[in-house]
Amino acid sequence: MVFGCVDGEYVIVFSLPTTALLFSPRFIEARDANMNGTPEFIVIVDMATQSAASINVFEWTGQEFVSIIDPQSPFAYENGNTYDLCNPKAHFLDFDQNGSLDLVIEGQIWYWETYRSFLPWREETHIYSWDGSKYFFLRKVLGSPQYRFQAVHDGDYAASLGEYDEAVSFFQEAIFSDELEWWSSERRTNEQEIWDAGLSGNPTPTLPAPDPEEYDYLAAYSRYRIMQIHIIRGWLEEAQVVLANLQEFYTSGGPGSEFSLLAAIFMDEYLTSANMSDACMVVVEEAERFEDAILFYLGNSHHGAQGMEYELEDICPY
Repeated sequence: MVFGCVDGEYVIVFSLPTTALLFSPRFIEARDANMNGTPEFIVIVDMATQSAASINVFEWTGQEFVSIIDPQSPFAYENGNTYDLCNPKAHFLDFDQNGSLDLVIEGQIWYWETYRSFLPWREETHIYSWDGSKYFFLRKVLGSPQYRFQAVHDGDYAASLGEYDEAVSFFQEAIFSDELEWWSSERRTNEQEIWDAGLSGNPTPTLPAPDPEEYDYLAAYSRYRIMQIHIIRGWLEEAQVVLANLQEFYTSGGPGSEFSLLAAIFMDEYLTSANMSDACMVVVEEAERFEDAILFYLGNSHHGAQGMEYELEDICPY
């Protein structure tokens, strides 16, 4: 409850009730983070089973307290309550170094059945930035990739934000790192069985053999995406070098060769039209011939709740 002085008496001007699951909203922090002269305060407004929690930020308008999280944000309800993070910690921090404080919500690794059903998991942070009237969703930040496909997903996410240096770095990690681990639907099942064994006391299941084609598909895709990013940046000569490497390493018929072919088609169309969109239209149409193979390794249902589930348009998103 927030009490305000009205006609010489303190009265309740704002309150949040205990929830249906008997959770009492929890006050986190109050400060003038958006520097408009009025302090905002962060509250954990609800917590459900397995520590799923909702956070909101409220500010006094002169008449009432209102939520100042944009309800159109991808992880917000209509009332501004956020969701989709486990046992989150929230605070104000100048994430983008622009002088105003951003809302930073840090989620933990999920628990119990949620962990088992939707693994693999990484710590996940959501950043909300002030636009003059609301905190809008700026971006998510995931923990360092453990599996090779996660580096590919991080590269695509960074590229979608126009963060091309970061995107290329992730794609290069997917190509060259010997520390990233392999992933497959069989390994996901194995990880779930390990979790079950930890509860039942049964012997730990043996790790299955890796899928011998996963690396080639992910590495070839990463080179193909680096080529596209070079073209976006006007680095045509560097893009042609990457294409030559693709054609050298991934010859016709081998795993990953599909991306060698798609890269060549993309380059030919771009050199003709000088238009990324036209090149993508041709690539997506051509990729329909081997859709199942390439999308299976990039992102599918066995890549977990935080993973991207790819469609053909995602491999050429321009």
